[in-house]
This record gives sequence, C-alpha cells and structure tokens, in this order.
Amino acid sequence: MFMHLQSPPETASGPASVVSSRRRRPSCLRPVVVALAVALGWGTALAQEGPDRADGQVAGDASQLGTVHVREQAASAAFRAGEAEFGPLGRRPVQALPYSVQVIPETLIEDQQASSLTDLLKYMPSAQMQARGGADVGRPQTRGMQSSVVANNHLDGLNVVGTTAYPMEQLAGLEVIQSLTGAFYGPASPAGNFNFISKRPTERPLRRLTLGYVSDARLGLHADLSGAVDANQVLRYRTNLLQEEGEGYVRDSKVRRRLASVALDVHPRAGTVIELNASQYRFVRNGFAGSFSYSADVPLPDAPDPTRVGYGQPYGGMALKTTTVSTVVKHRISGDWQLTAGLLRQTADRPMFGVDNELTDAAGNYTATVESPNRGRFRVDSNLLRLNGQVRHGGVSHDLVVGTSGYQWSIYRSRARSRTLGQASMAEPRLFDEPARPAASARFRGGKNSQQSLMMADTIGFGTHWSVLLAASWSQISASSYAASGARTEVSREHGWSPAASLMYRPVRDTLLYLSHADSLEQGDSAPDGAANEGTTLKPYRSRQW
Repeated sequence: MFMHLQSPPETASGPASVVSSRRRRPSCLRPVVVALAVALGWGTALAQEGPDRADGQVAGDASQLGTVHVREQAASAAFRAGEAEFGPLGRRPVQALPYSVQVIPETLIEDQQASSLTDLLKYMPSAQMQARGGADVGRPQTRGMQSSVVANNHLDGLNVVGTTAYPMEQLAGLEVIQSLTGAFYGPASPAGNFNFISKRPTERPLRRLTLGYVSDARLGLHADLSGAVDANQVLRYRTNLLQEEGEGYVRDSKVRRRLASVALDVHPRAGTVIELNASQYRFVRNGFAGSFSYSADVPLPDAPDPTRVGYGQPYGGMALKTTTVSTVVKHRISGDWQLTAGLLRQTADRPMFGVDNELTDAAGNYTATVESPNRGRFRVDSNLLRLNGQVRHGGVSHDLVVGTSGYQWSIYRSRARSRTLGQASMAEPRLFDEPARPAASARFRGGKNSQQSLMMADTIGFGTHWSVLLAASWSQISASSYAASGARTEVSREHGWSPAASLMYRPVRDTLLYLSHADSLEQGDSAPDGAANEGTTLKPYRSRQW
C-alpha cells in the first residue's frame, strides 16, 4: 500500500467529460410481434407508426437514423515509450531502430512502485535476472545468455557494475536492447544491453512524498524533490531520499534500503548543460533462506518452505553499498551538431555472508556452512566522448556519429573463508551462533580489466521509405591479475573490430521492416580453478547474429 503527497503536480489536464448512456432492455416478445406483423402484411404500417423524427427519413419500409456524433479524448500514451537512447546514436524513435528495444518509462515504475530491477524485468518476456548469489546481486540478461559484470550495463550511457542492487526510485526509465551491441557500446556479451536512465531536474517545482509499506513490519518513506535554485533557472536540482526498513517474509529477517542522491543541471549558456550526479545506496538483506547444494548420488527431498526459520541464519545475507559519482556535458555546436562528454566512478562494496546447506542423504539431513566471497569490492571508472551531427545532400541524409567509450574495472579480493556451522535437517532446521567475519582491511586488488573503443556510425536515409545503418567499433582489451603483494602475475592484451549493418524499409509511418547483421567482440574469461591453465585469461569471444 502506498500513499502519495504531491504539490504541485508535474502535469495538468482539463477535466475529462463523462458520457453515460442507457439501453432499453430487449423484450423477449419483440421477435414474435415482428414476425406476426410481417406475416399479416403490417410491415409498412409498423415502419411508419409513431411520431415523425426530425433527424430521420422514412423510405418505404426502411427507417434511416440521423448522424450520431461520438466525442472522446485521444488515447493517452499510458506506459508506452516512443523513444530510446540508443548508445552513441542518441535519442531516436523506437520504431526507427533495427533492433529489438524495450523501454520501461518512469510512469510504469511509479505505478507499480518498483523497488528493484527484478520488479521491472518481469514486464519483458525475453529478459530475466540470473539470480547467482540472489536476485538483488544477479546479472540481468536477455534471451537466456549470461551478461558481463560491467560491459552490458550502463547508467546514462556510462558503464557501471551490474551485480549490485539499484533503487528504482532513482530512475526515470530502463532501456533494454535485445541484440548484439558491440558496434555501439564496445565488446560485450550477446546478453543485450541494459541502460538505467537517471531522474533529471524538472522545470517546474516538484515536491513528492511517498509513504508505504510492504508488510505491517516494513515501512518506507521516499522524498522526490526538484526545482530551480535561481530565478533564471541556471541551476536546477533534483534529490531523492529513501528510508525503508523492516521484516521480510521470514520471521525476524531484516530488509533495509537507504538512498541519498542528488542531480544538478547547470545551464551556463544556451545550448550547453552540465549534468552532475552523486548517489549512495545501502541495501541490507539478512535472515532469509540460504542455498541448498547436493551431489549426484543424493536424491532431492520435497521442496522446503522458504518462509520457515532456520534454513537461513540471522547474520547470513548481504550488506551492499554502492557509491556513484558522474558528470556529463552536452554542448550543441549548431542546429545539427552536438558534442557529449562524460565521466563516471562507481564503487560497489559487496560484503556477503552466504549460507549453504549441503544435503547429505535422502532424508533431508544437511550440513550448514557460511562463506564470505573473495570479491569484496568492485570499482569502475568509465568514460564517453562523441560527436553527433546531420548532413543532407540532395535527397540523401546522413546521421553521423564518431566517438569513444570505455571503462576500467578493478576487482578487490579478500581471501574466501568457509566455516561449518553444524548439522540440521529440512524437517528440523536450526539457528547457529555467528562465527567471526574476515576484516575488510584484508582486501587487495586482485585484477583489473579495461577496454576502450573507437566507434563510428552513419544512418543513410534515401527519401521516406528506405534507409541503411552502418556502424563499427575498434576496441582495445586488456586484463591483468595481481598477487596479494601487489605484484602483477599475468597480463593479456587483445584488440578487434565489431561491425553492424542494417537495411530498413518503412512502408507506412508506424511500420519498419529491417534486415540486420552484427558481429560483436567479447572479453575472454579466466580459466577455472583446477584447469591446466588455471587463472589464464582466454582469447576474446566473438558472437554473430542475423
């Protein structure tokens, strides 16, 4: 349940007209009367019977009604989004893109009171959350393909960590591309691309408070405030504050969400805007059921009740902290040319204390263990620079873009520690005392992955119906591994092209037929533990799609 207090509203509309109509209840005797009248030759008499109508005409035994005018407001856009920010190509109509693109607008996020990415992905049939480690730190993906931690995820076009929690209260939309995107964003998995759109300051003052609860023991308060600092609106702001805390669906479990974010738009001159953003989001989730593991020779018992106390531990769970700072400068050089530059730094602290229940027999007995991950912190520094413009010559138009984008992803490890808690069964789960946790100071930088791409694209229009999109990116990829002492133990450098081409035909205004081909590069993984080349970075992957 949620309650909104808002003043003044962001939009205003006139009063809607209400039209009511009544129908006479059809009589069951009328068909009999009509049939009898026709049989007796009364058709003309019945047609002419009754008072004359000023708005109708009678011709023989037929009666023609006058014109009926029906007036109604046009259908609203509702939850449909007509445009999307397609990477370096900029903002374009969704129907003009030769890819499968889905957009969830702010109106849907607010209407559904979504609080996590999982809440939104259920509206996209081909998108899902790979809940490795839990849905809150899973990898978003499309078409069942695993995404990269960083390469497939963006915030306002800048790379961010995908395996951390994000508050939907901070977003104005989510854009998902279900295709290969290496030609536009650089090397990435074929799992598609996810772009979070931040809320921007509004021209009119906004004061919105939302008070709600998920259950009787979990309350939340969200404030969304925006306006101008000065009369000339040179500086506008928008801030989102969130506090939500309480019990989850397991007795004595804990869920806590805290957000503090601010977005500033500075307009130093006409055609130039400087966007400044800073946010910190804390997400705590403890006391829920842990995972169950088993070997091939152990048959599975009946599924447990996840709401039962004891399958998890009060201290088992996660305490995430995600801090993000970014700036984007947009400058319109002329009516047809615009320059965009951006920088972002994000630090995702991911201390997790996962509880695992390993089944030992068919009776449902298990050994409970708790483990801390060996990747306690991710840090991402990402960048973008691009020039967009339009050129027209005769009957041919060119939408051009040239630019670069990339990121550095540093992985900070802490030595994983697993501790056995004790024995229990699915019929009689138990709570165990909390063991000692490893100190955060034990972290060290264990790896650094980076990639930088140069890209160019041209959308060539041939009149109203035909157009061609040509795009390509050249990328430099590197991966380094480090020991606890800080010495670099392994380095890998690769490079390659990621091209894409599309032929588009628009027979009518709201229909697009297209044929597309994409060839995308993806950074290679590390060889798993136990392999002959354990820890070695593999060659880049390549994905192709028609």
